[in-house]
Amino acid sequence: MRGLGGRLGGRRPAVAVYFCFNLVNLAAATAQRLREQPHDRAIVLYEPTRLEAGARPTWAWGRGLGWLPACPLTLLLLLRLCWLGLVRKIYLPHRREGGRLLAAILVRVPQILLLDDGLDQYRAEPRALRPEQFSPGTPLYLFSDAVAFRAPWCHHFACRELGLFPVAAAQPPPGLSVASLLIDSPGVELLWRQPGASPRPLLLLSHPYPGKRRWHGVGDLERFPGCSAEGLMQGFPGPVAIGESFTLIIGLTRRDAAWPLWVGLPATVDDHFRSMVRALCACRSATVLEAASGLPQVAMAGPHPVVRRATGTEPESFAARIES
Repeated sequence: MRGLGGRLGGRRPAVAVYFCFNLVNLAAATAQRLREQPHDRAIVLYEPTRLEAGARPTWAWGRGLGWLPACPLTLLLLLRLCWLGLVRKIYLPHRREGGRLLAAILVRVPQILLLDDGLDQYRAEPRALRPEQFSPGTPLYLFSDAVAFRAPWCHHFACRELGLFPVAAAQPPPGLSVASLLIDSPGVELLWRQPGASPRPLLLLSHPYPGKRRWHGVGDLERFPGCSAEGLMQGFPGPVAIGESFTLIIGLTRRDAAWPLWVGLPATVDDHFRSMVRALCACRSATVLEAASGLPQVAMAGPHPVVRRATGTEPESFAARIES
């Protein structure tokens, strides 16, 4: 470590550190680098359970030092760099966790900036951070897919727009033009009652993070690896079932309004997010929304909205409804 400090300390380069725990964080960091073209050197600490080592962006500094798994050892390395005065900025999507080591790092950094974490900007209360932890006007980089529905807490920060979330087009294999797509996410289980009656083929996109997977014990679903859920949903004309996820925002704002979209929301969804989803669903001609709360939800069966009560116990299956 002394040798590294000696080599870097002589030149005193400016180093920016990015914490990227998921693909939204990484996309936000990449968009910020492209827009602002900073001249500092970048180190990315990534979450190994959600991002693969091969996801390393070209702008990460160096061949080994710039793309490191987040763990106690790399946090100690980062703390050492902060002690040496080399780290000028830290871009952070999460602050609720990290303990004393992260706190010791942040107090030694001249500037802290925040990265989009996906759904938090549309929740009344963010889950990844507490606004009072940061000074008013702290820069917050956000994607701009549904700015009109941004939660009031964002006004505490200086929001810097990143534009639309980048989505690469993805197509299913040939021969699957008549198919249904299930995107594993919280609440999607509300849309499924009789898996054995599902139309074939049925494609399942598992959640990339095992801890958030809701679809278990179904052996006749065909998993569909190697593509972006956002890209596949945007170009998939068949029925799509999805729950609470960032991909849902892409589906509601960019998917063809005439293509079937079935949305299930878990009981943990807050009122602000629920209101946004209801409003966006009402703008589509082929969208059904069901929630675990039992409150009336919007069901679009044509050009006019129909209100139905979703209690989570209806015997009718998702498969039966999309076939009708």
